[in-house]
Amino acid sequence: RDRLQDEFLRLQQEIRKTIVFVTHDIDEAIKMGDRIAILKQQSKIAQYDTPERILTDPADEFVQDFIGSGPSIKRLSLSRISDIETADWPVARLTDSHDEVREKMRSTSRDHVLLLDEQEKPGRWVGKEEIQHDDTPLEESGRPAVAIVEANSNLYDTLDTMITSYKGSAIIVDEGGRYKGVVDFDTVLEAINTMRPHEQDRHMSPPEEEQEQPLEGTGQDMQDGGEGR
Repeated sequence: RDRLQDEFLRLQQEIRKTIVFVTHDIDEAIKMGDRIAILKQQSKIAQYDTPERILTDPADEFVQDFIGSGPSIKRLSLSRISDIETADWPVARLTDSHDEVREKMRSTSRDHVLLLDEQEKPGRWVGKEEIQHDDTPLEESGRPAVAIVEANSNLYDTLDTMITSYKGSAIIVDEGGRYKGVVDFDTVLEAINTMRPHEQDRHMSPPEEEQEQPLEGTGQDMQDGGEGR
C-alpha cells in the first residue's frame, strides 16, 4: 500500500492535475492530499484545509477525534526527505581495496561505511571490526544495505523504516536507485525540533470560537485548488 501511495504521488507530480481522492484513513489523507475535506454526518464539511492546519488547528471536537492521537507525530508525514539536510556519512565502493576502505574508516567518527556498487547503488554496510583485520571480499563483508527510501518519501514512513533497520538509519536513493544520502535519528530529531515552537504557541493560545464550515462555501475553494491533489 505504501508503494502504491508513493507511485500515486510520483504520477501526480508528472501529470500536474487536480485529483479528488476519497479515503477513510486520516493518515492516508495527510500523506496524499494538499487539501483535505473532513465530512461529518449528512455530508456536512467539518473542516476544509491543508493537512498542516488540520493537524495543528482542528476546527472542532469532531475533527480532533477524527484525527486521533499523536497529531504532532502525524506531521512528520508533511515533511519530505528532499526538504531536509541528510546526515554526513562515509561511503566507499565495492571495487575499492580493503586498505582504501580502512582509510575511509580512519577519517570518520562513524563506526560503519556504506559500500556502493558500480552503479552507485547501496550495497553493504561494513563496520570497523569487520574490515580492520579481515580480508573477506567486500561483496561478502558486513550486512546488506536494505533499509532504503526514495527522496520523495516522508519522514513518517522513513522513521518506520529506520526503526527496523540494522543501523537505525535509512539510505536515500533517487528514482533509479542511486545513492543520494543517509537519514538518521539525529536528522529526524532536528525536523521534530523545528515543529516544537509552533506546537508550544498553539497550546498557549486561547481556543477560537468553533465555526461549522457549510458545504456551499467550499465550491470555489475546490475550484481554486490548482495543481493540488
